Amino acid sequence: MQVYLIDDDAHLRSVVGRLMREFGLRVIGEAGNGREALDALDNVHPDLIVTDCQMPQMDGISFARALRAGGNETPVIMLSGQHCEQVVAAAIDAGVNCFVAKPVDPRMLADAIRLVLPAAA
Repeated sequence: MQVYLIDDDAHLRSVVGRLMREFGLRVIGEAGNGREALDALDNVHPDLIVTDCQMPQMDGISFARALRAGGNETPVIMLSGQHCEQVVAAAIDAGVNCFVAKPVDPRMLADAIRLVLPAAA
């Protein structure tokens, strides 16, 4: 299974990428914001997208909304330090499949992956 990572924090992308490899997933690309990711996703087709919520140029909620508007149904897991009810509701409304609070707990991330990608379990 292949995953695409989106976060403006390169260190966090590295940490999440390591976790993905530990979970048996292969990172096939990374982006620092949603706009960059949308452009890249024209050429790569991951099984899963993991995105941050707050980023410059295009945040994760806007990214998910644009992804879904373009007909892309790839499962999306959103990571965010803001996990109030309004942010979670906006993410789900935008088409995010699962929401994981930061700091990222590896068990919670693994559970989210199993939820959106049952074949990866």
